Amino acid sequence: MRTLIIVAIGMAVMLLFLIAAHFVNKSRGAGFTDGGRLFIWFWLVVTLLNGAYGFFAHGISLLVELMVFVIVFGAPAGAAWYLSRMIRRRHAPPALKS
Repeated sequence: MRTLIIVAIGMAVMLLFLIAAHFVNKSRGAGFTDGGRLFIWFWLVVTLLNGAYGFFAHGISLLVELMVFVIVFGAPAGAAWYLSRMIRRRHAPPALKS
C-alpha cells in the first residue's frame, strides 16, 4: 500500500512540474523549460533517498528496496518521459516533427 501511495504522490508531483513548466514557458518569450525532464531528475533523488531510508532505518533488504525502486521511480518517470516527449513534439518546428 505504501508503494502505491508513493507512486500516486509521484504522479501528482509530476503534474505540478508539468503545469509549472507550462506557465514558465507561457510567460517567457524565448527558450523552453521541460518540466518532465526536470521532474525525472528530482524524482530520482527522492526515490533514492526513500530507498536509503528504508534500507538503513528499517532494515529492509537491498533486493526488496531495488524492486520497489523500479516501480516507485519507473512509473512516474516513465509517464513524465512520455508526456515530455509529446509536449516537445507539439512545440517542435514543423521541419523537425516526424
